Amino acid sequence: MNKIVRTLFALLLAIPALAQIDTGSIVGTVRDPTGAAVPNASVTLTNTATGVARTSATNEAGEYQFNALVPGTYSVKASATGFASQQRNDVTIEVQSRPSVDFDLKIGDAAQTIEVQAGTPLLETQTADVGGVVAERPIRDLPLNGRRYADLALLEPGIQKNYTNGNNMAPDRFSSNGNLEVQNYFSLDGVDNNSGSTNLQEGSVQAVQPPPDALQEFRVQTRTYSAEFGTSAGAVINATIKSGTNGFHGDVWEFLRNSKLDANTFFNNANGARRGRFSQNQYGGTFGGPVIKNRTFFFADYQKFTSRKATSSTSTVPTPLMKAGNFSELKQTLSNPGVAGQSGCISNNIIAASCIDPVGAKLLAIFPNPNIPSAVARLGLPGSFTGAPNYQFQYSLPNDTYSYDVRVDHNLSQNNRIFGRVSDYTVDRQDPPWTSDPIAGNGNFATQYRIRGKS
Repeated sequence: MNKIVRTLFALLLAIPALAQIDTGSIVGTVRDPTGAAVPNASVTLTNTATGVARTSATNEAGEYQFNALVPGTYSVKASATGFASQQRNDVTIEVQSRPSVDFDLKIGDAAQTIEVQAGTPLLETQTADVGGVVAERPIRDLPLNGRRYADLALLEPGIQKNYTNGNNMAPDRFSSNGNLEVQNYFSLDGVDNNSGSTNLQEGSVQAVQPPPDALQEFRVQTRTYSAEFGTSAGAVINATIKSGTNGFHGDVWEFLRNSKLDANTFFNNANGARRGRFSQNQYGGTFGGPVIKNRTFFFADYQKFTSRKATSSTSTVPTPLMKAGNFSELKQTLSNPGVAGQSGCISNNIIAASCIDPVGAKLLAIFPNPNIPSAVARLGLPGSFTGAPNYQFQYSLPNDTYSYDVRVDHNLSQNNRIFGRVSDYTVDRQDPPWTSDPIAGNGNFATQYRIRGKS
């Protein structure tokens, strides 16, 4: 096992380092009681969940900074010779956040530590981007139909979705401050997570969609974000998968919906169609913890979504008389064809039996007969055919989707760490045909979708 882990880390080290846009930073200044800068002061940063610590020294201006910090809760401690140490607890780092944590050291014994338990909220004075963070608790607790975390982006000002557009069914397709809906940029753990599609037949603008329970948080930036986000005219949605900690943690879930308590639709009742079947299960779990305490951590999640939803499709099919060559139900008069050998085949909108091709007759027999009550009542009446839908068919739409994510974090040293993640998102669904026989009714874009996204 150790050999496999070492091999994995060696491969990760061989990959060129990319800009980490899913992390945060802490900056600050250390001063003495007179307000003068304290150079060469030691500043120690500790991740509360993992126990991983980093140390830095202030420069001549008394300034320090810690970059590439995993979102979470930290404590910051400053100490210098001749001064009592001072510690700030519960400093929260979010995606792309950059809080300033300053210290005013008091003269005293360096072994003495003054803990600052509360204070004024940390202001974002280091960045000017516009947006907000959706943290772990609202991601977990707010109701989400379908458990799609991107729906929570609608909580931010300037984000809106056009529900009147029937082609805008992708859950993560929305407009930011009037920009086009496909001009947003999705990032997962600092990696491009965009499908690159504009027709969105895969049902999402993202390559993979982790479940809400797997996310530490995500940030929606709508304006004046950093130049490193150079591929977006709309919003930047920056999400990060959870990392393991020194304790083992996880959860399981299942969400069930079905048609037992559903009423039939108005149009089904009007057309004499029964209530359709609906069954939906969404279940999964997460688990994470340490591989080597204070050094190596893992996190994994899995989710399965299965749905069978009845839908009613209407279409226009030939009547029984038409399939026998009798078109007297048409309002217009059919003329005899000018093809040699077919003269006299049509009389009073009726095709002679000798003129009907046997293969064509068998193809027509595949089509179902009209079944909408109002259309059935007009069958056989001359001139009664209007071309309006006369057939209704109920079909159970299948949708099977599963996804998983596996992440490993490893601390090489006090100031260097690496992580690797594998994600898979698979969709298997189908559009409804327009008749009960798929040979005759597989038109109208009745497509079988088998989509697989990886990251």
